[in-house]
Parts: sequence; C-alpha cells; structure tokens
Amino acid sequence: MTLVRAFYVGLLRRVPPVKTRAAVALVEFTIRRVFSGKRISATLLLLMVAPAVAGALAALGASRPGVAPFFDQLTFHLSLHITLVLTAMVYGVALTSSEIEDGTAGYLFLTACPRWQVALAHVLVVSPILAILTGASIALTYAAATLSPAGAPMAGPVVILADTLIAWIALTAYLAFFVFCGYAFKRNLAISVGTMLVWEFLLPMIPTKFATLTVTLNTRVLWLYLAQQGERGRWFRHLTGVDLPNYGQASMFLSVVVALFLTLAMITAMNRSVIGREAA
Repeated sequence: MTLVRAFYVGLLRRVPPVKTRAAVALVEFTIRRVFSGKRISATLLLLMVAPAVAGALAALGASRPGVAPFFDQLTFHLSLHITLVLTAMVYGVALTSSEIEDGTAGYLFLTACPRWQVALAHVLVVSPILAILTGASIALTYAAATLSPAGAPMAGPVVILADTLIAWIALTAYLAFFVFCGYAFKRNLAISVGTMLVWEFLLPMIPTKFATLTVTLNTRVLWLYLAQQGERGRWFRHLTGVDLPNYGQASMFLSVVVALFLTLAMITAMNRSVIGREAA
C-alpha cells in the first residue's frame, strides 16, 4: 500500500497545494477501501481459483500431445475473462453504490473533491491495484502449471508480464462500465450482471460480427498477439467465418470503451443526488 500511495502522490506534486491535499486524501481513501471489508476477501478467493485448478491439473498429470498447455487455457478462459469480470464488478458496483448510501464520514470528507474526481479515482486508482493482484495470481498459476511437463509455456516471465498488462487494460474497461452503472442506475447490480451475461459471456461465443464489439474478444485478441505470437490456432474455432480485429483495431476499441464509459461515469457522478443519510 505504501508504494502505491507514493506512486499516486508523486503524480500530484505539481498540483496547487489545496487541490493536492484533497486529491491525496481521495487516493488514500480509495486505496483503503480497496483493501477493506468483504471486497478484498472475495477478490482474493476469485484470484486463487486459477492457481488451485492449475495445481490440481499438475498433480493429476493433465497433459496431452497437441493440446495447448493448461496454463494458457486457464489464462484464456479464467484469469483474463471470468475472474476479471467478477473482480471488476465487485469493486465497480460496490464502491459506487456504497459511498453515498452508507453515510460514512469518509464520503462527507471527500465532498471537498468534485464528484467526477471520485469517479475517476474509482477507475484509475483501483484498476492498477487489481491488475497487480491479478498478475500475482497469474504468476502463481504459472508456477503451479510448471509442476507438469506440458503445463506451461517456456517464456514464463514474458508471458506473465504480457498477461498482467492485458489484465490492466481489461480491468480499466470493465471498471469504467461498472462505475458508470453504479452511479447511473438504482438497480445497478441487476443491470451490470445482465449486461455482462449477454454481452461479455454469451455474445463472444456466437459466430457473429457483433462478437467483435465485446471487451472479452478484443482482450483475447491482445492476448493472442502479445502471448501467442498472433496465431489464431485453436483459440477461436467457435467463431467460424468471423474476421477477428487485428492488434491495432482491438487496442483502439478498448481505448474507446474506456474513454466513453469513464466520461459517462464522471458525468453521472456529478449529476447524482445525495440520497443517503448525509441528506438528512
């Protein structure tokens, strides 16, 4: 936590003193919320699923000729998909829905900052922290997979770093969406879950061009180029007849998604009324 705090404080040194103190307080408060309550426990449990499965597969000697190492399969299906979505949802929805309604003194203190800054902090402060935790999970998964002769690829550090970078990009996109939902809708959890089930879990499995308009598929394209040398191979057999975006197109799509939902989140945060106990 100290290193993360020092990083963000260093970015704010050139801001006028009063604004610096408010911004530093906002960063510190957001970091504390990341590591407090049931959120961090749920996140750590989610992040331990892939290493546990890799360890079990290695113990069982799960490897077959011509089949991708199960580290890659766990990364493709779990670490860079299901785990990312659920982790981002835990924080994106929980932080935004609780900060007003729970009546904490922390929220009252942070009203000195414009609300758009609070929304911005929810994304830009939380996403790198979750990406680091995800990277640690991926490293543990790789370590467990190496216990099997064909469990993991040879270029371990390079693959882990690439996967962590991809996780950071995807988490930023998901968090921006969930923070927007948290501020924009009263039933934000239902809307978030419904949208993810249809758009990020079901649609990427259907061979249609609309699959290319999902964060899931574009994240996997980045993974394909950064960790798999751009070889489509076995990874997208279910998308027969669909032209995958290239690296540049996938990067542009994810950038647009982040910018769009981050802007919407900041706008809705500024326009949201205080409806919790603070309003009394």
